[in-house]
Amino acid sequence: MTIQDTSPHPTIAIVACQHGNELFGKEIVDAILETPEQFPGVRTVIANELAIERGVRFVDEDLNRAFPGNDDTHEGRLAKEVLQAVKGCDVVLDIHTTFADLTFIPIVTSITPDVQAVLRSMTSDNLMYVQKPYGTGALVSHVRGGISPEYGRKYANTPQAVKEVLETITNIIAGNVVQEKIENMFYVDSVISMDVDLEEGAQNFVYDRNIDGYPCLLKEKAYEAAAYQCLKASKVEPLELSS
Repeated sequence: MTIQDTSPHPTIAIVACQHGNELFGKEIVDAILETPEQFPGVRTVIANELAIERGVRFVDEDLNRAFPGNDDTHEGRLAKEVLQAVKGCDVVLDIHTTFADLTFIPIVTSITPDVQAVLRSMTSDNLMYVQKPYGTGALVSHVRGGISPEYGRKYANTPQAVKEVLETITNIIAGNVVQEKIENMFYVDSVISMDVDLEEGAQNFVYDRNIDGYPCLLKEKAYEAAAYQCLKASKVEPLELSS
């Protein structure tokens, strides 16, 4: 794990590469460290370097299912180190990419005032609010102000994606408010097993009559090993973001 700060006493942590085959976050970290003076108060963390070296998602177990950590696996031990690295930060952005056909969606496991403050600095009409037991082993469930921005892999390969993330980080640093309401709140509380037939042409975040709900992160390859197609959500009332 590599930790670098843009200035003393960082309050915002950018965590990249929990999964060794998701390198978009490293692009963001590299861009921040090219001009650290433009991003004061930021701590960058390149998490699973062994998985990056081996070109795999994880070595022993999925790091983003291993928090708060254990002493039995590479990722279990690393989870403890990551938590120590971001301890004291008010905001933790845990950057991920997905094979799902989407541009970007923030994912949270709680909606605290700290989380809402970060969401006010992001530009997204959609939000995935993941309920227990899903997400209990995720980093964002164990930190203050934790949000996982999830980017579609195709979009992550564009300059616009890098620009968007850097603008979001700048907004968080400055406390800029770019939105005061999340229009589309997806309340994720179950999964869709492999034997369920979705509607023909099923899409992420579009109502599917066959499941009476909304598929989330459909076609994410990591879910295949867990024997489900994707997450399932209901759509709830828009979220008014408190200041």
